[in-house]
Amino acid sequence: MTNDTSVLDLIMARFPEHSESLEHLYVKSESFRTLCDDIRECLATLETWSQSMAEEAPVYRKEFATLLQELEEEVLQIVESERSYQSPESVREL
Repeated sequence: MTNDTSVLDLIMARFPEHSESLEHLYVKSESFRTLCDDIRECLATLETWSQSMAEEAPVYRKEFATLLQELEEEVLQIVESERSYQSPESVREL
């Protein structure tokens, strides 16, 4: 499995109800792929700080948990925008 596939699989596992839209966006949009990479990196960093016993670990865990939530919200906003753009209801008949 390539790194690209694993990133897409990770995102699709987090949002299985949107897998078709996610795959479409991942293929067509470099900025969406970057967002997915950011989520992967955020998750990895959050995992590292979750295992850390360092004094500052709780602060970093909170920061990265907040960042992860914001990134995931951005993914959902993009998916919803993509759906509304493609939905038949959004196209007016002349």
